[in-house]
Amino acid sequence: MQLEKNFIRDFEEVYHKTESYCYDFEGKTILVCGGAGFLGSLFLKYFLFLNKYKLDQECKIISVDNYLGRSNTGQLEDKNLINLEHDLTTDLSLKLYKEKIDFIINCSGCASPYFYEKFPLETMEVSTIGTKNLLQIALQHNARILNFSSSEVLGTPPAEFIPTAEEYTPTVKTLDKRSCYDVTKMYIETLSYVFRDQFNLDCKIVRPFNVVGYFRQDDQRVIPNFMSKCIRGEKITVYSPGSQTRSFCWYGDFISGCIKVLTKGKDILYHVGSPENEISMLDLAYLVEKVCGKKDIVEVIERPLVYKHEPKRRCPSVDKIKKELDYTLDVNLEEALKRIYTWAEKNYK
Repeated sequence: MQLEKNFIRDFEEVYHKTESYCYDFEGKTILVCGGAGFLGSLFLKYFLFLNKYKLDQECKIISVDNYLGRSNTGQLEDKNLINLEHDLTTDLSLKLYKEKIDFIINCSGCASPYFYEKFPLETMEVSTIGTKNLLQIALQHNARILNFSSSEVLGTPPAEFIPTAEEYTPTVKTLDKRSCYDVTKMYIETLSYVFRDQFNLDCKIVRPFNVVGYFRQDDQRVIPNFMSKCIRGEKITVYSPGSQTRSFCWYGDFISGCIKVLTKGKDILYHVGSPENEISMLDLAYLVEKVCGKKDIVEVIERPLVYKHEPKRRCPSVDKIKKELDYTLDVNLEEALKRIYTWAEKNYK
């Protein structure tokens, strides 16, 4: 597989921070679930980058995805990569009977409100049935597994708990358009805890905080939405009131944190994100407008029902991962947006 120059630059930055951790993957087999999604495809590319440029013994990667709501075109291809089309709510072990799995990275699920409002039952089932199936595979293979929860489980913490640490007790609504995603992400955390507690499984959980990078144009999350509209010369629409904040984390900083958690993390739960990049949606729109060289294209509109109870503020404490695993944040939000826009100009229509 031929990597674009921007990915090589970004992955060199990741490797600089994770070199001693990456040796754990030499000669191993890594199962990446949700491998065609935003996060999953980034992990695939990073491992293929390691094979090509860094590792003496190449690793083998198995990607699993059911392509819910999208086509299976544009899959990555490489001699060390196997692509499996599979629904994780059904037994995957038969397709892996010839393999010895060493690591599992579980990125499966719908992460965009647009998609989990459209597929609520599927969103719930992949987090519940699908995660249990993967944990059982990890047990069978004595594999290390990294499950992704979400910062959504935190709801909107009181001001005194922001930045929010791992010890904060999650609070989410159970009767809401977002509940299919939020509640089952909490389930992932408890299920992971049970497998670690009952079976001594080497299981870790990461709560991602708004990871950004080179999204597909049809991803529907805020960054590709704003970028796409800039490129098309359309208005950037911000859902009212516009004061709601998110803390955006460059994907390279995120991947480096996840690699460290998976290979050397001692605890079960870690926040991975960037408190330094907290910004309101209105200010984000103005920053995208600036990066894209546009003027007066931002407007505030009424929010759809799925956004009625969205968290008002989101900002992680990353003190734990910084202290235990030397986690660093090296790409600020404006630099991240510049990199995304340069790429999007060539790849968006």
